[in-house]
Amino acid sequence: MNGTPGDDGLPGEDGQSALVRVDVEAAGNNCPQGGVGIYTGIDDNNNGVLDPSEEDGSPSYVCSGDGMGGAGNSSIIRIDPVIPGADCASGGVAIFSGVDTNKNGVLEASEEDGTTSFVCNGVTASAPTMGAIIMSQADAQALQSAVVIQGDLIVRDSDITTLSFPNLRFVTGNVAVYGNDQITTIDLGSLELTGGFVSVDENPAVTTIDLDGLTRTGDHLYIGEAPALTTLSLSALNHVGRDLIISTESSASIDLNPAIDHVGFDYYYGENNGTTQLTVGPDAYVGDDFVIHNNMALASLVVMPQLFVTNDLYVTMNPALPTAQAEAFAAAADVGGDRHVAGNQ
Repeated sequence: MNGTPGDDGLPGEDGQSALVRVDVEAAGNNCPQGGVGIYTGIDDNNNGVLDPSEEDGSPSYVCSGDGMGGAGNSSIIRIDPVIPGADCASGGVAIFSGVDTNKNGVLEASEEDGTTSFVCNGVTASAPTMGAIIMSQADAQALQSAVVIQGDLIVRDSDITTLSFPNLRFVTGNVAVYGNDQITTIDLGSLELTGGFVSVDENPAVTTIDLDGLTRTGDHLYIGEAPALTTLSLSALNHVGRDLIISTESSASIDLNPAIDHVGFDYYYGENNGTTQLTVGPDAYVGDDFVIHNNMALASLVVMPQLFVTNDLYVTMNPALPTAQAEAFAAAADVGGDRHVAGNQ
């Protein structure tokens, strides 16, 4: 026989929240040309603000690139604080980009390219994660509430079919998704900034790659072989610290921001057989070679003033692209090296 139920216990205290604070980082030892400092910690006093005493250690930095620009101009960014309001409910920073046409080392309002990225402060659903290697669905599930990963995010050789981190905004290191035979969907649409590279390759069954919120990578961005791919989204991409390589060997529809302001080294767009038109610019800078090669359905190339290529420009082996249009595209670019146009229609 059950006894009489006892009295209810006293209510427990509310749990404390992990917070993210994003501050403007002035030019100095941490970021030679300025950038963003990302601070994390637990809101011990429950005031909804990450106070200095609550920070869990040294911040992670996402810095402005070196930004060498074509024709002697620099591709640079400016990071301004944002007060709480419509753009960022809890405040944050706004990242503006453009070309330093007057060479004064400052991005002025008249030089902005019209692209603004907001990085907002907010409450996280779990404490920041110190790097992660994902090899199973259980591993991925453990990161569903992660907002900041301090270190690398590696997803490899897993049994995952749908990879999704709906709250993830910042990775201070690298992001690599490779060798996953069963993945069909990669949803990193909330990811905004990485301090290192982003590499997605050798996922033979993937049909959808969503990187729609990604604005900046500190190192290279590589989207490699994905023969089953139908959709790739990179519509917000603005700044790639080193190489930008998109070579899917697929017939995917690729939504790539035409107004990519800065690619630090090579820009390679090839073996993307679903692309019929590619637009580049305005005020785009490529720090080494720019290559458009072997895109079977590419029939139209558009360059918006101005495209700066530090070294060589290649428009080659695109069988549906009229030669006259390929030559006009090459002629319209400001190229520091040679122009190579061959093997087109």
